[in-house]
Amino acid sequence: MQLHFSKKLEKIIPPHLFAIRLPHEMPPEGKWMATLFNLDRKKCLLVTHLPTRYSVLVPEYKTKDALRLTDLVLEAFAAQLQHTGTDLKKDRLLEGLSSVKFFRTDNDRKVIGTQNYLLGILQEWKTGQPRFSAWDFSERAAILNKIPYQQLNCSTPQLEMEQFLKEVLQLC
Repeated sequence: MQLHFSKKLEKIIPPHLFAIRLPHEMPPEGKWMATLFNLDRKKCLLVTHLPTRYSVLVPEYKTKDALRLTDLVLEAFAAQLQHTGTDLKKDRLLEGLSSVKFFRTDNDRKVIGTQNYLLGILQEWKTGQPRFSAWDFSERAAILNKIPYQQLNCSTPQLEMEQFLKEVLQLC
């Protein structure tokens, strides 16, 4: 699994965690991109899977959590899948994913555009319900992942991720 960071997130991740160079082949899990946003003065992560546009929200990210970043993302991912009815445990998810490697940003405009669109929606929700403690991140992510995209032939990231897990990773 390739996890690329935005410039903003790169600044708070220790440099020794980054892989030195990109592999020649893309792993079957595809590319993921993580960016940082603030909610009620708390840092949160938005992690997006490029092929499916599926997004994972990781609440309350702290700089000291950098060494546990893989676990945080996979726990949030498994929780969101469970919330939407996909019965997949974190251990099973780890089995299906190859090792997670961190990379600096590659400025992929497709993912950056998707994330900026989703961050705009999160910003609108933030004005309606600004208290961090009132947010149900699994529910918010489920709503974001039900937005149809033209790039996905008017399909939703939720449906695309379920199909991806079944066909590519053979997890469901």
